[in-house]
Amino acid sequence: MRFPKIGSTILITLLVTGKAIIPLYCLAWFCTPQAQAQSSNNLEIEADRLLRQGVEQGNAKQFKAALQSFQQALTIYRQAGNRRREGIVSKNIGNLYFIRGEYELSIKYQQRSLAIAKFLGDSLWEAQSLNNIGLAYARLEDYVKAIEHYRQSLIVLEAIGDDRSQETARENLRQAIKAEALRLQQEGLKLAMAGQFQPALQSLQQARNLYQEIDNPYGETTVLDNLGFTYFRLKNYSKAIEIYEQRLVIEQELGDRSGEADSLEKLGDAYSNLREYQQAINFYQQSLAIFEKLGDREGFLVREREWSVLFELGRAYRELTDYDKAAEFSQQTLVMAQKLGDREREVRALISLGLIDSELGNYKKAIEIYQQALVIAKEIDARSLEAIVWGNLGFADLALDEYVKAINAFEQALVIFQEIDDLQKAGRTLGNIGWAYSLLGDYAKAIIYVEQRLALARKISDQKGEIEGLRNLGNAYYFLGDYPKAIEYQQQSLKLAEAIADQENQAAALNNLGNIYYQLGDYRKAIVYYEQNLAISQKLGDRPEPGRALGNLGLAYTHVGEYAKAIEFLKQDVAIAQEEGKRLTESQAWGSLGSTYWFQRDYDKALAAYEQSLNIARQINYSRGEGLTLSNIGSTLFAVGKLLEAETALRSSIEVLESIRERLGSNDAFKISIFDQQVRAYRILQEVLIAQNNPSDALEIAERSRARAFVELLASRLAPQPVEQLTVEPPNLQKIQQIAKTQNATLVEYSIISFRDSEKAALYIWLVQPTGEIAFRQVDLNQSLNTRLKDLVTNSRESIGVKGRSSSIIVEALPEVDRTEWLKQLHKLLIEPIADLLPTDPNAHVIFILHLREGDSHF
Repeated sequence: MRFPKIGSTILITLLVTGKAIIPLYCLAWFCTPQAQAQSSNNLEIEADRLLRQGVEQGNAKQFKAALQSFQQALTIYRQAGNRRREGIVSKNIGNLYFIRGEYELSIKYQQRSLAIAKFLGDSLWEAQSLNNIGLAYARLEDYVKAIEHYRQSLIVLEAIGDDRSQETARENLRQAIKAEALRLQQEGLKLAMAGQFQPALQSLQQARNLYQEIDNPYGETTVLDNLGFTYFRLKNYSKAIEIYEQRLVIEQELGDRSGEADSLEKLGDAYSNLREYQQAINFYQQSLAIFEKLGDREGFLVREREWSVLFELGRAYRELTDYDKAAEFSQQTLVMAQKLGDREREVRALISLGLIDSELGNYKKAIEIYQQALVIAKEIDARSLEAIVWGNLGFADLALDEYVKAINAFEQALVIFQEIDDLQKAGRTLGNIGWAYSLLGDYAKAIIYVEQRLALARKISDQKGEIEGLRNLGNAYYFLGDYPKAIEYQQQSLKLAEAIADQENQAAALNNLGNIYYQLGDYRKAIVYYEQNLAISQKLGDRPEPGRALGNLGLAYTHVGEYAKAIEFLKQDVAIAQEEGKRLTESQAWGSLGSTYWFQRDYDKALAAYEQSLNIARQINYSRGEGLTLSNIGSTLFAVGKLLEAETALRSSIEVLESIRERLGSNDAFKISIFDQQVRAYRILQEVLIAQNNPSDALEIAERSRARAFVELLASRLAPQPVEQLTVEPPNLQKIQQIAKTQNATLVEYSIISFRDSEKAALYIWLVQPTGEIAFRQVDLNQSLNTRLKDLVTNSRESIGVKGRSSSIIVEALPEVDRTEWLKQLHKLLIEPIADLLPTDPNAHVIFILHLREGDSHF
């Protein structure tokens, strides 16, 4: 969210605050009685002397002595009942206390003077006393009471027609109103900063009314700026626009070009927050034109504001996916920051350029830019910016499948955010680490980090963070396959998002619920959630989100056999991704479209779509996408009988996916996760090789798929050098034959094949003789089994007393009848097809290798 700048407003406020309210209207500080009246007795004569003495002492700044003289005179005049002279002395005492800064006492004696003036019917005197009371209240910063007394004084002066005194009274009133407006303005801004928005708006509106009363447009523009800022904090951008439009009109009438540019910039900020980026750009362009002219004569400060507008233009164009324009303006911000010698702005400009390359899929270039930004951020000790750069590096590394690097980058960001006590960003970073671990299959660690993210959000009352934490926790359980828990957390996230009317997070939770039911095979229910997600996303006007919803709907409709609908949605997905310039999303959308055509048996269109997906994946270095798409291409080529081309594609797929695993260091949990994605390519390649009557190569691929992760794990634990520097070759055909010869054993290896285009499944069996000779047999599982092979093996193990895979054996044997039946079925499936090939010597060494993996359609 973009907040408007308030620096200029604070500067003006401080300058105004420094001015004192000076007593512009008082006939005399010390007054003596007029000579026309003789005192009636000796006591009054003495009082007159004391009065004159007090005046002389006061003018000589002998304030303590003057106060003593006045108090003595006041006592005598009261005793004599001389109200006029009592009033004069009271006024003088009030003035004296004013000079000494004792304003409460000044008010007390001025009020006595006022009462006598009213009693005597002396209007001019009454006006003077009212004015003096107003002055004292002004010094006490009780401007409301000051204004009240100034107004009364002005009314009296207007009644007696004293024009000269009226002018002075009006100026005093104006100064008090200005001071009260400033106080209300400062109070309103303070309340807004504290998040007390309604009282803030009330104070600021009162301040604006006062400025309008005294026709002070400069003061009104500062209040309007504060009002706009408050509406920004409330996220009421439409109201902020209304306020800044009013401010713009006044700035234009005043000819204040700097203020005009400022209002235009803030209008751009408001439209940017409304995601009306083209309108935002229009205002930014107008603001930029003014700042460029002002910069030539007003220098550094204006150049900084010009930089800010250029930066926002770059961001707005990036949101519109006009990356050429975005890069143009971001490059200008980089050049200007370097000219200004502002290294912090230089870092921000580099971050902006890095984001553009990331969104274009140029992740390696983005990483180079982020590295430059990181060096500068460290040099200037800009810790917050350094953390942001680390976070961006993490996302770029994830896109390149550099998972270990990504997690390290996120952890660097987390440490800094915790150090600078930015708990919201620390929470988001915990979520990012959890997400990375989820993607890589280490779900236990993912849950630890996401739970920390959730706890922190609740601690700091970050409801959006809590919503995201619940959602990410649901995602972790989704990846674990614990769908009931995944649904529970997604529902909690959805409920909380609905409670605070957070439609973006509602859409995300709905999408995730759709994904869960999709994975459960309940495609109709998934469609319901995807359609709700789509409706909210379209309402928000968020183009990438509708694209995701459309893609998911397309996949769901594919699985229910409604291919026309599926293709319609997926084509929209592709179109939006192209329009938005989201290359990764486009690659994935083409891949989904290809799969839909595959299910339709329209293999030519499937291949064309897969090729589009592959080309983009390669352009943006999306290794995982490249590997999976090559697997799909291989499967499609196999379906149309192009066996050699299919073999080439599948081998390329395996190489790409294995190269990802090689970058994962010693984290075997990550390797297993990536390996799971390779299984399908290994399986299809075995089919292709068998179809080419090449069972030996098929055996090598079967062994490669089974043993590679295990061999690498052993190497990482037993090798004298770090696994990152160790090249581990999977067992090939020659090694397999050598094992049989060395052990003088017959090796029997099994591999299950489930066919993509049908419910059929097969069991491939290879038998390697001690001589190295290889034989191959194939069993149709659909005809041979009434139960899953996995269940058959498990039950057979238990029937002979073995449970689990630990070193201990738990003997809980099944009844003899059941045990015999299970073993008969297993023998029929695994042994009978190769019985003629097995050695007849009962002492011969035979090694059986049965490869079973979760996720296959049949076992």
